[in-house]
Amino acid sequence: MPRGCTVVRVFTRGSEGGNHLGVVNDLVDLDDSAMQRIATDLGFSETVFVDWSAGAIPYVRIFTPAEELPFAGHPLVGAAWCMTVIGPGEMDRLRYHEGEAMIHREGDTTWIEVAMDGQVVAPEDATRFLARAGISPLESVSRVMIPREYVLARLPSAAAVAELSAT
Repeated sequence: MPRGCTVVRVFTRGSEGGNHLGVVNDLVDLDDSAMQRIATDLGFSETVFVDWSAGAIPYVRIFTPAEELPFAGHPLVGAAWCMTVIGPGEMDRLRYHEGEAMIHREGDTTWIEVAMDGQVVAPEDATRFLARAGISPLESVSRVMIPREYVLARLPSAAAVAELSAT
């Protein structure tokens, strides 16, 4: 494992579940190809590389085993948790390729907020797709390009989200 690398699980339910993520915060002598090799070797869906120095807003780069991504939510949440809990400590935002993510912490929970400045497009068949996946009832569905296409679905409550099963 590379120096300055932490493995975390994001979106857990207590000690269960979650998406594994590598977070590397020592980028000395790491160029783009070295970051890609590390992400490939770790084999997680994403590995983040955090470039930070005291007083600066940390800049996060997100790599899959095959390519760099301009944006992905769970890697930014994992980087935010690492930077605020493990260190260096107090900070309120991260930068990434497409903008900035505000960091929020309450107790053991960390989350991010990103500007939804992307182009919102018609949901087309997203509602039918979500229904076939067992995600319902839905209050609203939209697609947004930030910069890749994401389907955003609003469920009626946090309890409805918690009842979803990962299949």
